[in-house]
Amino acid sequence: MERQEIVNLFEDVPAYDPESDDDAHIVEETREIKQDGTIENVWLRNYIGHDFDLRYQVLIKHDKDERSLFHHLGKEFITGEDDTRNIELREEVQKGDELIVRAENVETDYLYHANASVTIDYQRGLMGLIEEIADSVPFIGGDE
Repeated sequence: MERQEIVNLFEDVPAYDPESDDDAHIVEETREIKQDGTIENVWLRNYIGHDFDLRYQVLIKHDKDERSLFHHLGKEFITGEDDTRNIELREEVQKGDELIVRAENVETDYLYHANASVTIDYQRGLMGLIEEIADSVPFIGGDE
């Protein structure tokens, strides 16, 4: 198995139609987690003209419960206008969990383009965190 897996969402998101009952203005990319690991990075792009109307969510579904990886200003989504977000995380995931990368267009006139990627690391996990902490602790002792 590869050490890392990158999940990409790269597609057009139709304008929101308030008179429609469908969710055509929402697109998703989902992936079942193959083994225990960590979400290490989330990269999101809002292009010029998105005017905060394209909203990204990154969720983990575990035993039918969804939880958002983002909580910002009381919202569970990230948006922007001509912004690129590169978010470093260390969010543990378990084999069988489902990763959901979702983009929602709340603009009623224009189609927008979603561009997002999420990196799952299958080898780093908890041991990677322990190694990183151990490496950051100064060595005490030696020849003094």
